[in-house]
Amino acid sequence: MITEKFTKYKLILLLMLCSMTSSVVFAQNDSYAVMDIVEIEFNSQVKYGNAYMDVDVWIELKKEGSSSEVYRIPVFWDGGNVFRVRLVPTSPGKWTWKVINETVENADRSFIGRSGSFTAVAANVSSNPNKRGFIRVASNNRTLEYADGTPFFYTADTSWSALTEVFGFSKANTISGISFQNYISTRKGQDLTGLM
Repeated sequence: MITEKFTKYKLILLLMLCSMTSSVVFAQNDSYAVMDIVEIEFNSQVKYGNAYMDVDVWIELKKEGSSSEVYRIPVFWDGGNVFRVRLVPTSPGKWTWKVINETVENADRSFIGRSGSFTAVAANVSSNPNKRGFIRVASNNRTLEYADGTPFFYTADTSWSALTEVFGFSKANTISGISFQNYISTRKGQDLTGLM
């Protein structure tokens, strides 16, 4: 009988310890490619009247050893008591993130003290050239380039009928004879970099 009680309390203690430690750290030792989205989820214990307006929490994303790669990213509400943040490593290396506690207005324990880290590895740019980094204005102030300096040539198609009944989303209809998904695939095959 004593052994059963002791085992029961050990199990309860172990569960409590695991729940406390796993709630503080996320994304440990995970590896992502540069420009991949790393999504972190927070489950709030607070009931908000208007979570979209009442929560203004920010995350600091920082590459270890770099003073120029520090980003502040807002947490967004995703319905119910779920909040998310999407982080993007911009170069290979170890990245850390933490909640900026000063931005948590009501001491919501779902956010306070949260932090984590992950490693970013070089992306395969031959399969997806957009993994070269964010697009920016080049130093000549006339053209665009990726963050790694590779020129970016913006070619786009304007589809005025994209959000109308002209296209069925996944199945062709009698109006256009092509689905919206097929339209996008065709444009991608033509190496267009945008759709307006």
